[in-house]
Amino acid sequence: MPVRLDKGLRAATFAAIKSVKILIVQEGCGRHTEPGSFQGPDEAMELLAMRLHQVGASEAEVVAFRCDGAPWIWDRLDWVQQRLGLSDKQVSRGLDWCHAIHHVSQALALMLEGAERKRVYKKLRKWLRAGHWQKVVEELTRLATAAKLPATSAVWTEIAYLGRHGEDGHMAYATYRRRGLPIGSGARKRHKLGQALAGLIPPWHSA
Repeated sequence: MPVRLDKGLRAATFAAIKSVKILIVQEGCGRHTEPGSFQGPDEAMELLAMRLHQVGASEAEVVAFRCDGAPWIWDRLDWVQQRLGLSDKQVSRGLDWCHAIHHVSQALALMLEGAERKRVYKKLRKWLRAGHWQKVVEELTRLATAAKLPATSAVWTEIAYLGRHGEDGHMAYATYRRRGLPIGSGARKRHKLGQALAGLIPPWHSA
């Protein structure tokens, strides 16, 4: 049976399988960690769904998934949502902030150096935090074009990565903050933690 939750609660219950981070807006509980290894991504997500069901995720106001770019995670979130019986309004999906800004940094490293790289990085970081992912992608594209980087350059992979997650609505960081939701794993410092689920990095994990 799911744990019954009080209404209007703001503390966070946090569950994680390495690159998957879920915050449930509900009353915090005692922290519990369950390490282990998994046979594959399906088993990992089945375990995740089970643990979220046990803590009453279906009754949460919001379940916020903050993930890295591993395709196996995103490909299975619909299944987890359906398994828990969550409506679209109860779910918030987002690219973990640290992963997003890391890809911005990786792109800039291929084009700029020293003080100029640092200056542009700060500017793009500010834009991204404000939710202006399109401006970030456009600026990176402009810089790559000006640098006359070939189509085979890794910078285009980084730009495409950011553009794809932006189009999918995974980088609405300003919106997350307005709603009181985490933008990434740094939320641990701002929210009371409850249930935690952690697994060892499995062999099929890929960034």
